[in-house]
Amino acid sequence: MPAVPVTAATAPGADTASSAVAGTGPPRALWSEHVAPDGRVYYYNADDKQSVWEKPSALKSKAELLLSQCPWKEYKSDTGKPYYYNNQSKESRWTRPKDLDDLEALVKQEAAGKQPQQPQILQPQPPQPQPEPPPGPPGPTPVPLGLLEPEPGGSEDCDMSEAAQPVEQGFLQQPEEGPSSAAGQHQPPQQEEEESKPEPERSGLSWSNREKAKQAFKELLRDKAVPSNASWEQAMKMVVTDPRYSALPKLSEKKQAFNAYKAQREKEEKEEARLRAKEAKQTLQHFLEQHERMTSTTRYRRGEQTFGELEVWAVVPERDRKEVYDDVLFFLAKKEKEQAKQLRRRNIQALKSILDGMSSVNFQTTWSQAQQYLMDNPSFAQDHQLQNMDKEDALICFEEHIRALEREEEEERER
Repeated sequence: MPAVPVTAATAPGADTASSAVAGTGPPRALWSEHVAPDGRVYYYNADDKQSVWEKPSALKSKAELLLSQCPWKEYKSDTGKPYYYNNQSKESRWTRPKDLDDLEALVKQEAAGKQPQQPQILQPQPPQPQPEPPPGPPGPTPVPLGLLEPEPGGSEDCDMSEAAQPVEQGFLQQPEEGPSSAAGQHQPPQQEEEESKPEPERSGLSWSNREKAKQAFKELLRDKAVPSNASWEQAMKMVVTDPRYSALPKLSEKKQAFNAYKAQREKEEKEEARLRAKEAKQTLQHFLEQHERMTSTTRYRRGEQTFGELEVWAVVPERDRKEVYDDVLFFLAKKEKEQAKQLRRRNIQALKSILDGMSSVNFQTTWSQAQQYLMDNPSFAQDHQLQNMDKEDALICFEEHIRALEREEEEERER
């Protein structure tokens, strides 16, 4: 007994019913038809000992061969409605192509003129064409081209194609229920299936003119946050369920609007990235300028050791970070210089006030004596900034105070 094809996921040694398929010529004689335990038909080649699910071309009639080569295939949408996909032009449509009708009519005429040789070939569902389907019971399969109406052989013929034609496998793998098993076979047709469907039937929405419809489609892409680097297939996965998807009825119009959106979105993303980078640099600069551990003499490596683990530091690229750091050092140097000026003015004014209030200091008091008097003065002793005052500034302040006292003494003598 020939082996069941390895893709069937059935137990070896299962009981099968076999019969030789009648044909003419050696190629047909090499093939025999069998039924697997799950009821699915497969074909066995006695020459190379191989089993396949697809009906071999040697067993097909001329009409069936023409039909298998037709680029139009029928699929089921998620709602069960049939649509048609051209695997050469990648076009999808709801209306049935005339070429397909003509070929089916030819197959029916041919089938009507002969008696089926294997009645058991008729199966409600065709075999899986995949070379290696997942283990376990076969999942739902398509109802391709609506050809289950003719004789049993005709149904099998139109469903299967040569295993060496991947585009045909894509057709047969489209499931009747659910989108999961069709993923990756021809996603665009799944997403394009609504391109010619009337908008009121899909969503009840309508647009007064083409420009508004195009704008609605672009707004849909924007609302779904479709990035500028998204492919057509990726974008359609994100938007196909929205009623605005049908704003533009033709696929070419959708793609044109999509490309225009991508170009605009790319500009916006670049501007957004520039603004984010600018904001990150400003945040880092403000952080460093206000941090208590930063001074105008803090080197970059020291700053990296101190702040390297913080997000505000790491989010800025190193080149930009060094530029920011240099700006911060310049700012801090300027700030520290201004603060030093203000502190100097403040200390001079404070020392003058203290000297004016000290009765023990007269025009004959020396600087050494004055320093001792200041250390005994509570206002001076409690003012740490004043104690750290530049000594030269303090001496100048004291000398000015003594000269003022000398003038007062002279004026008093003159009176």
